[in-house]
Amino acid sequence: MKKSKMGIFEKEERILEFITSINFDKISKEEFEQNWKTLTKNYSSLLKQTSRLTKYNDRQNAKLRKIEKRLKKYVPHQLYQNIMKGHELAETYKTVRKNLTVFFSDIKNFSIITSAMDGETLSTFLNDYLEEMTIIVNKHGGTLDKYIGDSVMVFFGAPRDSSKESNVEKCIKMSLEMREKMKEIRKKWYLMGYEQPFHIRIGIATGYCMVGNFGSSQRMDYTISGRTANLAARLEQCAEVDEILLCHSTWGIAKDYIECNPPEEKNLKGFQEPKITHQLIDIKDIDNKKIFNFVDEGAEIKIDKTKFSKEYFISLIDSIYD
Repeated sequence: MKKSKMGIFEKEERILEFITSINFDKISKEEFEQNWKTLTKNYSSLLKQTSRLTKYNDRQNAKLRKIEKRLKKYVPHQLYQNIMKGHELAETYKTVRKNLTVFFSDIKNFSIITSAMDGETLSTFLNDYLEEMTIIVNKHGGTLDKYIGDSVMVFFGAPRDSSKESNVEKCIKMSLEMREKMKEIRKKWYLMGYEQPFHIRIGIATGYCMVGNFGSSQRMDYTISGRTANLAARLEQCAEVDEILLCHSTWGIAKDYIECNPPEEKNLKGFQEPKITHQLIDIKDIDNKKIFNFVDEGAEIKIDKTKFSKEYFISLIDSIYD
């Protein structure tokens, strides 16, 4: 019989070998009874060993789950899910070119505001802020690239493929929710006795990046590189308090459902030519402000009031009944 390379199954192999060696056609009653006792004894021993192995396996699985839970905090949520499902292999230098929407944010004048804080208080404030922002990132399906002090870097479109329209929409909704969440955070910190208000500024850019594993055979980061990432970072740096700045390509994808201030050209560090920027105000309330729905005998008529004068709009409705 072929021996197992793993000694852990040695008893099972011995019992199986013993059973297969018995010639039941020629065995006597006494021999059968003796063999039966031997089999019963071996089975009892095997059962105990199986029980020990099961308990050992359960302990090892519990340890792995604890390790997995800890490591999960150090890997982007979407990447972690892909790795656990076997979709993403940790291959060094594996990168691809993708159209992504990149997000950068930080707290305006964070270093100045927190300069008088002790280390423990600063850590509490920063972790409180990053916890709230991370919940929002995961809610909208963003890939959290990294924290850089009080800065947050997120991108949409990898590792899970999605359309550029979807990437922009998710990123914009995430940014607006973050800005709203900061109002709650500021109020909470104010009631805790801290006078200086915290305000974020945000930059968003859309375009092609290299995304994947960057690093060495011993340590890698799943991250992005390219001009789009640099553009998002520069937009964030020149944004004012509570301002969300979009690059022109992001605005071009979302212009039909967002409200922005008139565009401005800005000189950004690292870019030779001025860049057109758009300050995001909010998402249009399309259902309540822009569309009139009229249903008659099962037919639904939708009219965009922004494209017609009030007089034309009224005459159009009157003409239905003529």
